[in-house]
Amino acid sequence: LPPALRRFRAAGELVLPTRGAPSPRILFPLDRARIALPSNGRPLILEAEGGKRPLTWVVNGRPLPARGRGLQAQWRPDGPGFTEVVLVDAEGRRSQARVQLVEALR
Repeated sequence: LPPALRRFRAAGELVLPTRGAPSPRILFPLDRARIALPSNGRPLILEAEGGKRPLTWVVNGRPLPARGRGLQAQWRPDGPGFTEVVLVDAEGRRSQARVQLVEALR
């Protein structure tokens, strides 16, 4: 197929990851971390490495706008509790972290 059409795949066709591209990995927040909620409505900065671009961040089932080639995203938590953060690369490989958000000590 011409290069412009190679992105279309037949139904059920298996796409293997390319060699040399490491799987995506969430650097922050780490899995099972307890994180203090930011004060004054400031966002948490999610950070990652690896993976094939574009990277997609999903928090509690909702995609976030990515920045810095997808290696970072901003997220404003809505309160304390458990949260699932998922990072998916262009090949469908994923990394996830389940974290607990807690009220900051004053």
